[in-house]
Amino acid sequence: MNQPVTFQTRILQGDTSLSLHFIEVPIDVAESLFEKFPGRALVTIHGATFHGGVLRRKDGYYLIQMGKAILKKIKASFQDLVEVKIEKDNTTYGYELPEEMEALLEQDEDGRETWKALNPGMKRSLLHYVNSAKSIDVRIKRSILILKRAEEIQAERRKKANDPSLFDELNKSIENFSELQLFLPHEFCRRIALERTSPRHDPRHRRTPFERKSCSIYWF
Repeated sequence: MNQPVTFQTRILQGDTSLSLHFIEVPIDVAESLFEKFPGRALVTIHGATFHGGVLRRKDGYYLIQMGKAILKKIKASFQDLVEVKIEKDNTTYGYELPEEMEALLEQDEDGRETWKALNPGMKRSLLHYVNSAKSIDVRIKRSILILKRAEEIQAERRKKANDPSLFDELNKSIENFSELQLFLPHEFCRRIALERTSPRHDPRHRRTPFERKSCSIYWF
């Protein structure tokens, strides 16, 4: 079914240390929209629309996770009762492709082939990073950096004749923080550094060795 479905639910909180919130999706709604999970969805709450993933829990229930940015966008908080409109996300990447990135892919044939070879989850992560920039100049810069780094990795992988994947390094980098130097905004990097080095988020640790090693090259 491709028609939007509307239901009411409350905003709940998951892991408090990560400030993650979520909404539960009724079983009949989730299974009417998707055959496989996670499913990509367009979610509208309080007139604000965002891309989300419908996840199936071990207990058979379904949920959509939301971070602080989404809560701010929909102007809602923990335990609020909200009306949710959900529909299947039929966009190419399951996330909005910014105009700056689209233009770059049209002009750069090598970059376009590099982009096609990335796995869907990596593409969504990188598109989120580009879209998070408010300035056009920064979005362009981030798009260029992403494709440049991916092409460098492609060239490195091609040197290894027995390597089964040209982009294994880039795809794995989402799990390896130290390899995300070109891709993460400084604010996110600083938060991770604080969480890993200072459980109490002591302001004195704002420039940890971990932070300097992984975050010093992008202040944009």
